Amino acid sequence: MNKILVLICIVCLMITGCKENIGSKEAASEYLQITSGEPQYSEESSLGITEADVLLIRKKVEQVESNIFVSSYSWRCSENDEGTVAIPSEETETGFEFYYMCQNFDTREKIMSYLTTALTMKNAKDEITSRIDSGLLAEIDGEMSIVPWEGTDTLDWDNAKVIAFHVEDKSAEATIQVFDVGFNTYDTYEGSYIYENGWKEDSLKVKASDADRSNE
Repeated sequence: MNKILVLICIVCLMITGCKENIGSKEAASEYLQITSGEPQYSEESSLGITEADVLLIRKKVEQVESNIFVSSYSWRCSENDEGTVAIPSEETETGFEFYYMCQNFDTREKIMSYLTTALTMKNAKDEITSRIDSGLLAEIDGEMSIVPWEGTDTLDWDNAKVIAFHVEDKSAEATIQVFDVGFNTYDTYEGSYIYENGWKEDSLKVKASDADRSNE
């Protein structure tokens, strides 16, 4: 009888532990969803987009681009890794060394796949082509390499605001004002957003800055 009671207690403890474990996984999942910066759309209004959504998408674009093109972890693949040189500086027109990119971004397809979580297909292709043409990316026998980033983005997208907004069926146009900490000016950008398996940024072009206006 005592053995039976002990077994029952053990089973109860196991069930309680499983429930707690499931609960913690669910809480972690909810936390990731809330803090991911993804615009949340209901099924009924999946094509709807707001000014707040535009700013979330804009910040996501900045993060995605930073993870690929700015962070050293795109080419330093472990804590003590100094990177693997793909093209030495003396063999490049710019005088900068290219480093092979890590496994997550070592092919054009992988970079495209990551970029299109925030950018349209066209915008992602243009981004890669532009960086290759400007000597910041290179494809060597199917493997992607990058010139390490030198500099800091001084645009304060966390506090940017939409000052003009127009929405159509599956597209939206937004005028965004953002403070440039480096130059102590406000810049204005024209952003285009398209619904392509979710809302994505299709283009972002600078319209004007305080510096431009002061020179007029």
